[in-house]
Amino acid sequence: MINEAGVKKNKLLIKDALSKGASVLHGELQAIEDANTKMKPIGIKGVRQGMDLYKTESFGPTVSFIVVDTEEEALRIANDTEYGLSAAIFTEALRRWFRFAKKKIDSGAVYINGMSVHDDSGLPHGGVKQSGYGRFGSVGMDEWVRTKTVIYKD
Repeated sequence: MINEAGVKKNKLLIKDALSKGASVLHGELQAIEDANTKMKPIGIKGVRQGMDLYKTESFGPTVSFIVVDTEEEALRIANDTEYGLSAAIFTEALRRWFRFAKKKIDSGAVYINGMSVHDDSGLPHGGVKQSGYGRFGSVGMDEWVRTKTVIYKD
């Protein structure tokens, strides 16, 4: 990670979630590293509202898993953030989730059955809400329209 403060922030987010009922799915919070700026990846399940990890971007090697029972619940959670750079959906129900990706998920990009840690330079990219204004790769009047990228991986 960029500095020791980032590691401390991530560990505090995880400790808060664990103290409020979440559990470790993968990894070890107390894993020993050879430098204070390193942190092994950790997956946390059972994350929910009221946990700091639910709303705070960790900018670290943490993944939160939230299990939902309905489409409406999934959509509510996906949009329950002040950010909107990108979203990812993993599903076998492609028609339903293409509809959600296109019209209902409030995000600059939506990945279906895949996730990118980098941008495709041939596609417009940019966020909504507190994740930025406008699109990279667009010019002129395109800056005044709201585009959405939906990527499907078979």
